[in-house]
Amino acid sequence: MLIKKGATDFLRKDRLARLGQPVARALGKLKIRAEKRQAEVSSRGIDGLFRRLAENSQIIVFCYRLTPPPGFEYVSPAAAAISGYTPEELYADPDLGRRIVHPDDRGVWEQPLDSGGPIALRWLRKDGAVIWIEQRNVPIYDEAGKLIAIEGIALDITERKHLESQLGHLANHDPLTDLFNRRHFQEELERHFAQARRYGSHAALLFLDLDNLKNVNDSLGHRAGDALLVSLAGLLRERLRETDIVARLGGDEFAILLPRADRDQARAVGEQLREAVQHHRILISGQPIGVTASIGIVLIPRHGTTVGEVFARADLATYKAKENGRNCLAVYRPDKDWQAKAESRLGWHQRIREAVEKDLFLLTAQPILHLGSNQISQYELLLRMVGEGGAIVHPGAFLDMAERFGEIQAIDRQVVRRAIQLIAERHRAGRELRLEVNLSSKAFADRELLPMIEHELAATAIPPSSLVLEVTETAAIANIHQAERFVRTLKALGCQFALDDFGVGFSSFYRLKHLPVDYLKIDGSFIRNLPHDPLNQHLVKAIVEVARGLGIWTIAEWVGDEETVNMLREYGAGYAQGFHIGRPRALR
Repeated sequence: MLIKKGATDFLRKDRLARLGQPVARALGKLKIRAEKRQAEVSSRGIDGLFRRLAENSQIIVFCYRLTPPPGFEYVSPAAAAISGYTPEELYADPDLGRRIVHPDDRGVWEQPLDSGGPIALRWLRKDGAVIWIEQRNVPIYDEAGKLIAIEGIALDITERKHLESQLGHLANHDPLTDLFNRRHFQEELERHFAQARRYGSHAALLFLDLDNLKNVNDSLGHRAGDALLVSLAGLLRERLRETDIVARLGGDEFAILLPRADRDQARAVGEQLREAVQHHRILISGQPIGVTASIGIVLIPRHGTTVGEVFARADLATYKAKENGRNCLAVYRPDKDWQAKAESRLGWHQRIREAVEKDLFLLTAQPILHLGSNQISQYELLLRMVGEGGAIVHPGAFLDMAERFGEIQAIDRQVVRRAIQLIAERHRAGRELRLEVNLSSKAFADRELLPMIEHELAATAIPPSSLVLEVTETAAIANIHQAERFVRTLKALGCQFALDDFGVGFSSFYRLKHLPVDYLKIDGSFIRNLPHDPLNQHLVKAIVEVARGLGIWTIAEWVGDEETVNMLREYGAGYAQGFHIGRPRALR
């Protein structure tokens, strides 16, 4: 029988197919066994890997069973090292997993987070010490949805918590006296106002301003003044109730909030504090030193319902006490005269705060001449504020108020940031620019200023030497230790530093060895009439010679004519600044 070729091919394929079915089934079984074997090997490898990681890590890995009998089904060795309990104790005691948690935090432990997010709670070590733990819990449920176990990891974060606590303390406390600082005191006042609005409570605010602390600083040095401030801070703590709140606002100013105090109680406390300060003495080099205090009192809410209002009126009452001869107290009176003065001060505060928030400041630049090359080498930025109706307000009218109301540090940061931006704009255009920026005396204590400068320098990539920060000599001397740290930090960043109004402070030359400055700006009172004042000529020559010996450039301020310029060149001064060199103008 003849079979066509197509049919032969079909039969061959059919036979192969029938023969191949058992083979395919056998190969399939082999493949399944191989995959299963590989999965088992992989599983054992992963289990072993995780167990090795858990047993050699400082992170605690645990599984805690909640169903009877409760207890640890697994806990890694790190738990013993951190808790002080041996592994045997952790496994043997069914209630230890709960008892090890601080009693106040057991509610957190018993309510695990389904999200697996971190929770912080305290553990009690075997020796009784309290440690902080950060846990990530994973709840385990049975088929009925009942919680039967908690699995998770835990890490000892005690050191981090202690650091956070220290940083929080520093943020709220004055570094010298350890009293609350101005910012935190204002927050406490805000909380009191909220309670007063809700419950109708009342209080009294006392401003205490020390009389003649400057005399102590000038005669015995600032370490003596600081020691007296620390001692007086302790005195205030001793004389006040635990519910009273006391703060150092800055310099020689303290503030005290007396909750639930009326006028008579506030006067009584103020008089007790005044007498206590008057009779308080500390020994410095065997010499007893002390000061007196002027105290201003306002009643809350009678004299104000905002922090700004009561601060302005307490400040005014303190000034009244000083006008009355110092070492006395004054209670704010809401009569027309006092009201007008308080509203004026409060108005200034509001205008300054608005200027800070909306950046209503103008910067002009006054040129500084390099006497050697006769070229303008740099500029000093001068600050103006835009007032009501667009009026230009000069710094003498608002900077003192800004300092008293705690806004000056924000102004410092704003001006420095804009200076760096101006330098960066010039550098992007291929032009060099060096700017001098005046800082307030509060800049040394501003924890935000130096990090901000470092960040802005890195972000703009300008040459740090293009930025010259300057502060008055008297401000630097008043905060000599802070000033030294501040200047050295700036120098490490590559910035330069100038000491302004040099020559009018106390022990000027002696203090220079503590401050590695780049420029001394000779106070204009020595320069203004230089060609016609032989005494000033000798003083300026001496300043220039000493500065040159220390490798410091000198800048003469208030230069008003060419004759003065020529004399400064003859003396070897480095730079000249004043209306004769150029008036302040906008940078182009």
